[in-house]
Amino acid sequence: MTAYRGPLERIDPDGLDILEATGAWMAEEKFDGEWVCLHVRDGMIHEAESRQGLELDSAWWVIDTRLGLGPDSPWSGGHALHGESMPDATIRLWDASVIAGEDLRARPIEYRRHLLEGLHAALPAWARAELLLAPRWMSDFRARYDEVMARGGEGLVVKRRGSSLETRRADGKCLHWVKVKRGRD
Repeated sequence: MTAYRGPLERIDPDGLDILEATGAWMAEEKFDGEWVCLHVRDGMIHEAESRQGLELDSAWWVIDTRLGLGPDSPWSGGHALHGESMPDATIRLWDASVIAGEDLRARPIEYRRHLLEGLHAALPAWARAELLLAPRWMSDFRARYDEVMARGGEGLVVKRRGSSLETRRADGKCLHWVKVKRGRD
């Protein structure tokens, strides 16, 4: 159940102050990795799917990786977690479309993130070191952008507070997410 296929629009960093001034947006780092949706069942990662819906091989993630959690763990249910697979073999998780079998695409981003943070906290330390939560900022967007770029990062994704993952577009682009970077897409 892949829900997200990318931000709808791209803006120049000069537009960050305008978005932040509304108080209606939050920002995350835009990672330059391979988009991935992890499908988790019974405390194991069973599938890693690309943005185009293609299954990623074990070079991206060890499929059937047991997360070291028992049947009473929050990780025992069915989950679809979205993130970016990075060259350092970590995955930066930033959203979830399904947790414990519940389709969350219509739920607000804050609710989805709260559930994702709870799942992340239940992981053993070794798994938290490989499945990292993407940082989220509510202010200082331009300063955060400058920090990301100084490290050689790609930019930011700015997301409207309260937004869902329901795209209502045939191309799967999210109407309420904007990527912020210089140059070409």
